[in-house]
Amino acid sequence: MLSVIWNCTDKSAQLCESLVRGAVVHSMLSELAEAKLVQSDLSDENRVYLVKAYLGVLHNIVRLCPDSRKIFRTANAVGILRLYLDRPQGLVRTKAYLILSYVISEDENDLINATDENIAYIVGILCDALDSENHFSQVYAFWALEIACGINHLAVNDSNKLRLGRLGALPLYVTLLRSNNVEEQSLAAAGLWILSFRHENKLLMVREPGCVEGESGFDDAFELRLN
Repeated sequence: MLSVIWNCTDKSAQLCESLVRGAVVHSMLSELAEAKLVQSDLSDENRVYLVKAYLGVLHNIVRLCPDSRKIFRTANAVGILRLYLDRPQGLVRTKAYLILSYVISEDENDLINATDENIAYIVGILCDALDSENHFSQVYAFWALEIACGINHLAVNDSNKLRLGRLGALPLYVTLLRSNNVEEQSLAAAGLWILSFRHENKLLMVREPGCVEGESGFDDAFELRLN
């Protein structure tokens, strides 16, 4: 049943809204705060699946229901999710970082200051998704759209901007710009604009084939931002 909810919330904002009204956010976060999960190394398959599924559903909810941010904060999402930022499983860390990027306040920005290892892992997910014909990563169970959106949120942190530029996000954004999917194009445009606030990334963008000249109708915006 949990796997069905996880998969369906990936596509249905209406279902996500129903889960918010049904106090599912509070329930899942409460379980994630329990000692049996927090103190476990998650080597048990059932426990690691439970954590991934809960984080997956919560990520879908906060991504598709912007108004749920207040619910997450009142349920102590920040305090609970930070307990999962150093777990050995890359997907667990990634999902915790992505949810936090939607939930934190401006004063808590440093919480999403990720390491090179974590940013490289997240960039790798986007790369794998873009390598597939439908832009869905079977390995990580992420659509390029959702991981790009999450990366844009993580890029609000200034140090993450540098890491993303240095660790290979730019050519992936260029790939998204060339997509036939308008939403992917828009996310790439927004992401490049955010990254361009660091001078180091501007220099990388100028040297990245297809980035500044563009092919997707965003040329003027990028050139204006890079000048």
